[in-house]
Amino acid sequence: DLSKNIPVVMAQPDGIKQVVLNVVLNALEAMENGGMLKMTSFSRNGSVFITIADTGPGIVARNVRSIFEPFFTTKQDGTGMGLAIAARIIREHRGRIDVDTSAGKGTTISIVLPIL
Repeated sequence: DLSKNIPVVMAQPDGIKQVVLNVVLNALEAMENGGMLKMTSFSRNGSVFITIADTGPGIVARNVRSIFEPFFTTKQDGTGMGLAIAARIIREHRGRIDVDTSAGKGTTISIVLPIL
C-alpha cells in the first residue's frame, strides 16, 4: 500500500534500498511458518513514513532496545548486522526507526525520513 504522492526527501537511493531490504528480510525470517508482510508509505507532520509490518511472533520486550545494536541476534545463523546497518543508514539521513511489537501479534518497523 504505497502512496503515489510522497513528498521529496533527501536520501541516498542505494542506502534506502539496503534499509528496506534488511528490514524485510528480518520480517520474512521471523515468520518461519509463513504469514503476512505489509508495506505502506505515507507522509505526515513533515516526514515520510515507510512501514513494514509482519505477522510473526513479535520481539520479546527485553530485546527491543538491542535489535539495532551491532552483533545482537536471536537467530542461530544470524550476524546481528542487518538492523544495525539499517539504523546507521537512517541516522545518516537524519531520520529514525520506530518499533511497535507485541508478543504473538507481529512487529511493525517504521522508517521515518524528514521531508525537504
